[in-house]
Amino acid sequence: MLKGANLSTGCSSLALDPVDPRRLYAGTWDFRRKGWTFRSGGEGPDAPSASGLWVSEDAGMHWRAMTAENTKGLPKGPWGRVEVVVAPSQANILYTFIESARSALFRSDDRGVSFAERDRSSSMVWRPFYFAKLIVDPTNPERIYKPDMRLIASED
Repeated sequence: MLKGANLSTGCSSLALDPVDPRRLYAGTWDFRRKGWTFRSGGEGPDAPSASGLWVSEDAGMHWRAMTAENTKGLPKGPWGRVEVVVAPSQANILYTFIESARSALFRSDDRGVSFAERDRSSSMVWRPFYFAKLIVDPTNPERIYKPDMRLIASED
């Protein structure tokens, strides 16, 4: 079981590798709604956060954190909302959206060994704590969608 590091952290996304169903990716999100406000990540922009990106190679029995320190191309923490998806037609391609001081869409072409930053546009990073859902076309791993106030799409 993947358990959040504190009581305000839960799973924000879960993705199954279509080639190897024992391989799972998960995003966790440290979020707290208060009567007058909310926080996404820690108590401030530099405060510790339990949000994270995780991988399991044994169907969820054990999880390894993917961080800027151990995964090339990921942003430094602390993080807020994390979304992760696997391209259904090409399992080596992953997309993750990470809310951070450098919120962006990232792509991996090697099953999460490394990532490259792809999009930091205002359409991509606007209100990441609500609009962080990603959808990869089931037949074209280059086509990705992000529902927002309007639907945005990319073919590259």
